[in-house]
Amino acid sequence: TLSYDYLVVALGNRLAFEDIEGFAEFGDSVSDLYLGEQLRQKLHFGGYKGGPIAIGSARFHQGDGAKGLEPYPGGSIPDALAACEGPPVEVMMAAAHYLAETKQGDPSKITVFTPAELIAEDAGETVVKQLLDLATQMGFNYLNNTQDIKRITKDGIEFADGRSVEAELKIIFPDWKAHEFMRGLPISDSEGFVVTDLLMRNPKYKNVFAAGDAAAVTMPKLGAIGHQECEIVGLQIAKDLGRLSPEQADKPLQPVVYCIGDMGGGKAFYIRSNTWFGSRCNTGPSSCTTRGKCLLGGLILLKWPLSTIFPSKRRSGVVATQPAGGFLPAGFLFGRPGITQSHGAVEHRFHRAVIMLVGNKIAIAFPLKTRFRCAGGE
Repeated sequence: TLSYDYLVVALGNRLAFEDIEGFAEFGDSVSDLYLGEQLRQKLHFGGYKGGPIAIGSARFHQGDGAKGLEPYPGGSIPDALAACEGPPVEVMMAAAHYLAETKQGDPSKITVFTPAELIAEDAGETVVKQLLDLATQMGFNYLNNTQDIKRITKDGIEFADGRSVEAELKIIFPDWKAHEFMRGLPISDSEGFVVTDLLMRNPKYKNVFAAGDAAAVTMPKLGAIGHQECEIVGLQIAKDLGRLSPEQADKPLQPVVYCIGDMGGGKAFYIRSNTWFGSRCNTGPSSCTTRGKCLLGGLILLKWPLSTIFPSKRRSGVVATQPAGGFLPAGFLFGRPGITQSHGAVEHRFHRAVIMLVGNKIAIAFPLKTRFRCAGGE
């Protein structure tokens, strides 16, 4: 037994590959070094024979712990059928580059699928429309409303809605579940995620907080939102200890979908949006206000080769180490084997430098904190 003054639950979640029939025998993913290396070996050392590729998500079971919360006036924490679909989008783009670079085909070999009405729906309809228009122009195949993955076989994937897709490579993102020991606790919701208000406190136990994927309010399960939540927890505890006033500390969560994705070939996409949660001011990719209530609502493509930013013989954009708490960068899997760069030294600098190139008019990013500049404010 442990006693405490404050309890902060930040345990992350569990990726439920075991719920997908056939995954162990026929599936691939990018969720850890073991699975990432397994896929890399197939791609670069003869395992992959050039057949169709399917990339997408199993259904996410969200729970009821964020019902009734209003992060923006008139808004909500919506229900989602996928926990986070930035990774499938990133992997599909990098896979297309890999096929072209290795002369094994083009995006028409790739099917991306989602259990939801829209892939990456948490980015907002404006962003998703831009993304789907781009994917259609490139030649990707797209399946929505698959409901869930029924089973994976040697030859493809069968979906819960009765459809199927042929695929040699099946790159899967599973259900994200709360840890089993969190289920049934008085602080947890119907799926085991911790119930909090928008100040990250449990409503029944005021000295219990949660942040990151373990919190019910964290939707999508995104690192940038977890970062926002950790700052709120720190402010709340400082207030309780008399170090901050309520005016300084009581800044409720207003989640922002913030995503930078590797597309392969020294290219990336950048998304920053809050419209999914009910923010009403999505007026296009260049809009923002002095208080950050209205954020970038568009998909920005960053097309500068890495070599133009960091002149170096090592310029493939490969990242060889896993970011804490995240999926492996697509460059690790689809870049050329044998060329490595450290995540901390290169990927963060790459992201910062790319945003600065775009950011003469849009954004300047700094480590850990990002400040956005546009006409009329910050």
